[in-house]
Amino acid sequence: MSAFSSPIKRMRPLLGTFVEIKLPNKASPNAFNAAFQAIEQVQQRMSYHDKNSELSLFNQSSHLWFACSHELYQVLQIGWQLQRASQNAFNLFTGNVLEQYQVLPRHCGCEKKLKSESESLSEAPKIQFTCRNHQYFIHKNTSQRICLDGIAKGFALEKAKQALQQHNIKNGLINAGGDILAFGETAHEIQIKSTATDCKITADKTQTVQIQNQAIATSEQNPKTAYRYPSLIFNTEHQPVAPQRISVIAQDATYADAFTKIFMNTPYSQHTILCKRYQCQVIYERKEHQTLNGSAA
Repeated sequence: MSAFSSPIKRMRPLLGTFVEIKLPNKASPNAFNAAFQAIEQVQQRMSYHDKNSELSLFNQSSHLWFACSHELYQVLQIGWQLQRASQNAFNLFTGNVLEQYQVLPRHCGCEKKLKSESESLSEAPKIQFTCRNHQYFIHKNTSQRICLDGIAKGFALEKAKQALQQHNIKNGLINAGGDILAFGETAHEIQIKSTATDCKITADKTQTVQIQNQAIATSEQNPKTAYRYPSLIFNTEHQPVAPQRISVIAQDATYADAFTKIFMNTPYSQHTILCKRYQCQVIYERKEHQTLNGSAA
């Protein structure tokens, strides 16, 4: 009998959504608690909304070396690597713009206005990393603020998986508002609304995909819901990308989360190449695939 024939489920409000963890029926409460604590720790360290989070403190420390946790160091390294490799299709430095759209709070010492917004946005951002005596340090050369909303949720799911594996959990499913990670020998069926997969157009339908030792992440740009539930993704010119919804299946939840922004911010004609480069699968909701060239708003 499958370990997931009668699984145990637990749910908590985290990461701006409800996180549900599904484990085999013999899983201990300690395993659930460890996974939720791992997610909460990522939230506490990387939240833009919390003015006392590690990320917010780093955003106030422009042009200075900042001592940070290994977790923040890790996610910034991944994000910065993707930003350079994608030529800013994935962009960490969206805090200023999201503040202007009143999606994010302005509490990072910005009242001092050491530099104007336009001057700040004209700077070419750069993040540096170093480690000394087992202490991690990061540095940014700009007053542009970093927002990790495009990658931290996936990273949190990976940290939860690690916590579960440390409690000898070999199979599990973690769902954070539609960003889902599955690990172990059990394959899980996930339903998503789509019109194409693997860059091939198909009929409009609800599609069932199967993931095993994989993660799926979904990002949406929808002006009809942006007022009540702001979800804005910007192109390299700091303008919102065209309305669309994209899901990406990848081996790692951190990368699946980030890849959705890269696919939404690159021309559709390049998506087949990106699928091969990143070894991932992209699933679309829309029938038409217009080029996202930075001019769409």
